[in-house]
Amino acid sequence: MVVGEAMASGALSAEDERAIIAVLTAYATGADEKDHALLETCFAEGATANYGALGNFESREALIDGVMALVNGCGTSLHFMSNFVIQADGEGAIARCYTQAVVNLPGLDAPARTAGIYDDRLVREGSAWRIIRRTYTSIG
Repeated sequence: MVVGEAMASGALSAEDERAIIAVLTAYATGADEKDHALLETCFAEGATANYGALGNFESREALIDGVMALVNGCGTSLHFMSNFVIQADGEGAIARCYTQAVVNLPGLDAPARTAGIYDDRLVREGSAWRIIRRTYTSIG
């Protein structure tokens, strides 16, 4: 089945699922490497995000700048993504994954640890999947 047929049938192909997981993982890598250009590839034009206490971003530019400000205020970090659940949603897809991060913060003797859930809506821009809406829920 080709990608267009998968979308028309209401299902995502294995290729689509792998591409979506790759975008979600690229976000984690972009944050860890403080890579603005890589983060740009993860978000669609018009993307918005709610990161709870970390910020609410109403444009793609504000979102990427906000993430960069957060990570640039940290030392090294490692973000881990897992438990991907992905399904077709009209012309796009919805995805949920768990995240954990180990972050070295200035002034702390030991790394901080965070955990949460990303709920994402993704759309196609050309042949690439991009996040258009993200909600982060901290679980501790």
